[in-house]
Amino acid sequence: MANSKRPTASQLRYLLVMREVEEDGAVHSVDVARALGVRKPSVYSIMNAFSEAGWIEKGRYGAAVFTPEGERLTDRYAAACRATEAALLAQFPGLSDPRTVACTLLSELPEESLDSLASAKV
Repeated sequence: MANSKRPTASQLRYLLVMREVEEDGAVHSVDVARALGVRKPSVYSIMNAFSEAGWIEKGRYGAAVFTPEGERLTDRYAAACRATEAALLAQFPGLSDPRTVACTLLSELPEESLDSLASAKV
């Protein structure tokens, strides 16, 4: 399902962590909860929203699999997030949580700008 909806800053944090903890093509809610320091019901709730958006398919036992659209979206945001975090840290070396700042910024930008941002040199 093609989806033009952009993730919010909070959703983006979840998506990026889900990609990071993905193992053998599956994401387990307990791993996401542990990585983010949240409770499993929070992960279930956001996974429901991601399923409705067409970004993941929910499986058994709290596992999820990224759809092709979800993979594409998450990979684009992950690349842009890495570049944004690096740029933020270059300008503000003492920044304590560059990921949160990057996610907030990226959630406000049009998706079309992600590729140019990801390829920008710091």
